Amino acid sequence: MEQKVETPDPTTKVCSHCQQSIPKGANKCPKCQSDLRNWFSRHPIITGIVALFIIGSALSAVSGDEASNSVVSTKGPNVEIVDITTRVTESNAVWSKYAWNLTLKNNTDREQSVMAEIKWTDAEGFVVDTDNEFELVVPANSEKTFNDYDLIDADVAGNIVGIEAEIN
Repeated sequence: MEQKVETPDPTTKVCSHCQQSIPKGANKCPKCQSDLRNWFSRHPIITGIVALFIIGSALSAVSGDEASNSVVSTKGPNVEIVDITTRVTESNAVWSKYAWNLTLKNNTDREQSVMAEIKWTDAEGFVVDTDNEFELVVPANSEKTFNDYDLIDADVAGNIVGIEAEIN
């Protein structure tokens, strides 16, 4: 017995829901009324939000993710801030991980312990987020670099342009 092979009609396609033959360009099945558009076409608002987030993340990555340095205040002549830097090391739709390095210099003959407040600021100088570090111990007559990170909410992370530090 010879089996007959049907050649498909180039003007039709099969509905993925009801398996019926429908016109090739149809966005909606005329038989079962199923929406045949892809997920992105069916959800344009979510697609737009995701696209904006991806573009923002890419621009942040291209810009070097390094905020400008700023030294705000020190603990008098005993301990001073030498340098403060930050950089985005990880990012997703919820938060960005801002790593920071803080270099302190102890100008005394005794070990000093300080508390530091790290502040991320926007273009107008407003504080977007902070991180407090306690018991930072700097050996006598030396410099020491401390590092940590802070998870900053994705809604505000894109506004960060600078970092500041205060020690007490």
